[in-house]
Amino acid sequence: HRIKQETRLTERAGHAPEIVKQLEFGEEEAACGIGGDDTMHELVNGMMSHTVEMRAPLALLSGETGNSFLCHLDCCTTEAVLNRLVDDEIRSIDLFEITLEGKKP
Repeated sequence: HRIKQETRLTERAGHAPEIVKQLEFGEEEAACGIGGDDTMHELVNGMMSHTVEMRAPLALLSGETGNSFLCHLDCCTTEAVLNRLVDDEIRSIDLFEITLEGKKP
């Protein structure tokens, strides 16, 4: 498989959401970062600024940090993440949970 890529480097904490907000995604495109859980958090925040129709899948390659998020998705290795990208295995996740007066609705 041949994957085209465009590289954007972050310059500081909080820069990734700004970059993702500026991107326009077409069909069969995704945003991919290298880092840990904080990087994924920033990517998600940037992507959520797009309308639903303009959102794209997100991928994260391990930056040799904790990456508990990736491991929870059974993607602890770079190979596992790349295989899912190539095989078009997209998985939806919940972004938050609501609790009212100590009880989940």
